[in-house]
Amino acid sequence: MSQISPIVINITLDGSNYPEWSFCVETTLRGHGLYSHLTDDPPKSDGNNASIITTWQINDGKVMAAIVNSIKQSMIMSLRKFKIAKQIWYALK
Repeated sequence: MSQISPIVINITLDGSNYPEWSFCVETTLRGHGLYSHLTDDPPKSDGNNASIITTWQINDGKVMAAIVNSIKQSMIMSLRKFKIAKQIWYALK
């Protein structure tokens, strides 16, 4: 099994630096081929695409972790209700 390497965003969202932070998030995710997790909905199950869904879920978890790990600690719990990265992204906008 391959090792899951974290995506690192080298700026912390503190509430006053959203433009800089969002640019860094978008750029980093583009570099990892995961930008679509900010814009697209998850794949729908058709009974034959379980591996695609599993891969998507793992990658979405990486994106969610990158976002959560790059925001001020006091903001984290407000994001707990969201289940996919796209929802977190739009909530922070």
